Amino acid sequence: MSTFAIHYPPVIGESFLGYMTRLLYINGYSELRLVPQILNCKIYKSSYIPGTMDFSAFIMILAPTIELEVDKLIEFFKPYERAYQELRNIQDVVIYTPKFCPICIQEKPYFQDSWQFLHVTHCTAHQVMLIDQCPYCSKKFSDWNGYLFEGCPYCGCKWNSFEFPIIDLPAYLLASLDSEQFDSIIDTLLFTLRPNDLMFRSLQGIALPVQEATMRLETAYTLLTHSKFRNQWINHICLSNKHFFAPSFDGQSVGSLLEKFSCHFPQQSETLECSFNINIPSSVSHLSDYRIKL
Repeated sequence: MSTFAIHYPPVIGESFLGYMTRLLYINGYSELRLVPQILNCKIYKSSYIPGTMDFSAFIMILAPTIELEVDKLIEFFKPYERAYQELRNIQDVVIYTPKFCPICIQEKPYFQDSWQFLHVTHCTAHQVMLIDQCPYCSKKFSDWNGYLFEGCPYCGCKWNSFEFPIIDLPAYLLASLDSEQFDSIIDTLLFTLRPNDLMFRSLQGIALPVQEATMRLETAYTLLTHSKFRNQWINHICLSNKHFFAPSFDGQSVGSLLEKFSCHFPQQSETLECSFNINIPSSVSHLSDYRIKL
């Protein structure tokens, strides 16, 4: 017997977290946290991650409530390719809080699974930066809430009341990265997070605001594709933090790792103006990028 009065099937390319949010919203529930109460079951973080045992167990519970066969439902949600790599400096690159293209969500109201990746910071169709906080009240979207399909669940502003500027897409997003190149960028991203003390301990996962992720990824990609920028960056962090290091430290270990990673990329020859804004606050707001329609 169906638990949900309205139950559209998933869309190919839809994220599972997004599908659950959409399913609840069209049935009059706004928040994903209500799922255990609605389905009378235990829910774990991994219940929403395709490919896990908890996900498979949850699908067994969910499928009958939307009158869809288990095998057919699970076909819509494949494990995220490249999402987890144990040997990578940042092992899990999936973002588990909402971020999305504010134009796509108006045209086709579903959350694309690709938006959940750390490195997907822009919509290539509309050439806008994805949003993970309200452009009006600046509050971060920390929970999956059905009101996000139309506007901000906190202040009530609507996405159709804003003009989102078209911007140039970053090079790392336009590049067709193979698995080695992708892992190298993610590994190098960790270097940009701790330039002041060169503490590069591996992380299980990371949650960066979209604008900060863009800046970090642009730096990482440039480090791997421009030898001059790479050398100047190493010299800069060594000079800026010489009081932390032993006199014999010259950045060779960092340089060797970057050279190893950079061999997977074609090297660019153009001259870059090297600017090292290495202390980007995590609270960077991109409110000023958007204009309210008059």
